[in-house]
Amino acid sequence: MMTILQIMPLAQALRLAAKKEKQHDFAYSTRLYQDILNTFPKSTAARKGLKSVQNQLGFEGPFPQEPAEDQIQHITRLYNTGALIAASEAGASLLLEFPESGLLHNLMGAIAMGLGAFAQAESSFERIKLIDPYSAENHYNLGHARSKQDKTKLAIKSFQLAILLKPEFSNAHNSLGIALKSAGQIEPALHSYRKALEIDPNFAEAFYNMGNLFKEHGNLEDAKRCFKSSLEIEPGLCEAHFNLGVIYKAQGSLDLAINSYLQAVEVNPMLHEGYNNLGLCLQDQGDLSAALKSFQAAIKLQPDYTDAIYNMGNVLKDMDDFASAVSCFQDLIKIDPNYNRAQHLLNALTGQTTQTPPQEYVESLFEEYAPHFEQDLIHNLHYTAPKRLVDALLHLSAQKNLGSVLDLGCGTGLIGNEVKRFASYIEGVDLSKSMVEQAERKNIYDRLIISDINAYLAKTSLDFDCIMATDVFIYLGDLSETFQLIKAGKKRPGKLAFSTEHLETGSFKLERSGRYAHSKHYIISLCSQFGFALSHFSTIKLRKDKAAFLTGGLYILDF
Repeated sequence: MMTILQIMPLAQALRLAAKKEKQHDFAYSTRLYQDILNTFPKSTAARKGLKSVQNQLGFEGPFPQEPAEDQIQHITRLYNTGALIAASEAGASLLLEFPESGLLHNLMGAIAMGLGAFAQAESSFERIKLIDPYSAENHYNLGHARSKQDKTKLAIKSFQLAILLKPEFSNAHNSLGIALKSAGQIEPALHSYRKALEIDPNFAEAFYNMGNLFKEHGNLEDAKRCFKSSLEIEPGLCEAHFNLGVIYKAQGSLDLAINSYLQAVEVNPMLHEGYNNLGLCLQDQGDLSAALKSFQAAIKLQPDYTDAIYNMGNVLKDMDDFASAVSCFQDLIKIDPNYNRAQHLLNALTGQTTQTPPQEYVESLFEEYAPHFEQDLIHNLHYTAPKRLVDALLHLSAQKNLGSVLDLGCGTGLIGNEVKRFASYIEGVDLSKSMVEQAERKNIYDRLIISDINAYLAKTSLDFDCIMATDVFIYLGDLSETFQLIKAGKKRPGKLAFSTEHLETGSFKLERSGRYAHSKHYIISLCSQFGFALSHFSTIKLRKDKAAFLTGGLYILDF
């Protein structure tokens, strides 16, 4: 059982006990003195105080410390009808007459929380703690006021005190879980959520919060189970539908993701993020018309929703409505001039070739693409460049052995899968964390690194027989830095093998797709500049783009 000295220092507890005795609240004063003596049995002040209370227990007579019921009801009605400022003014006026009213301070705390005045709410609940330190509900309210101010450690202490006073307080266990999660204490947070559910198995919010914790730490299957459990209890829990959609999309289950987002926006038709995410799923399924309508619905709800505007521009581009796409990206850049992904696609659509794309454009593209990357590329787009490039390398190798291989832009591991029989060591590097996670599951690579390619090359000793890159340079543009870094970092002779989107004339060009095409002339000029020798070049059907195949270039250079 909790004692008063877990809440306040001895001197303060003695003052409170004496105050309660003076107010003739003898039961309360007796408990305070007894709690003090349980911890400090030799406290002379507590013994004298307890004896004094016992001598007065026959006293009867009210101590006027609470307002009349109709006065409290008036403030409560104002609060319940949303007239928070009027309620606050009425409560403040009444506090002048009843400064020790715990009920009034509690109302003022609730009103302050409603007004977003969290420091003021904290002050009200702190005052109640001095009036009634044994109120579990007040410690719970104080914890929330502190959480709203990011006073996480103090909030945790308040929720713990509420639980000490009332061990079966399921809401306090749930709120403690939220605060512990915020403090990075994952296992204790899980324990708190489970305790809340042990007390109340129908606590939908606790299931939801536990699902969020699992989701944020990559445990998607447990997260799904929790969200589904929350929806069995509370089918209208919009956030659970939404998060199930996020998980299903991350796992490549687009039909299930679409269904979850549809349920989310049915519950909350104002959920602009739901319409945006629904649009992305429809776009991935190739239903561009439906995706466009979904993005438009999101933008109607929030006209400055930059991500939805960007996504709408992308769909318009894919629908070959280039004029509308340009207009869309221009509108977006007016809202946010630093939205670099939109500027990149605007450059692509208006024929302005830049040296390189923004890193966030490439990273976000592949983070979004990772769950269905291989399905799309191999089965839908008939992509065969990794195999064709490995075949070309083996044709040049008398021993049919590629030695140690560095896979630049390894993605989900398509190159690794082709070279594993012919390599003694394979290292992969990619900018996208989600792509690397997919490659890791294949257990092909000896080492995988999440990094920008040029940043990796700048700090790595390149002790490899073969450096490979398929469908990677199309997201780099100017390749001079990459070639220079390979030349500077190489520890021994080897081969650089890669594919490009082929350009017949010029050097390199930013296409409407947002990718770069490179000419053979440009690659030869880089060879001349950095000391590489071209040992193989051929053109292939690289992959399908809408109805036709793109022409690709396959290169093998000696260094």
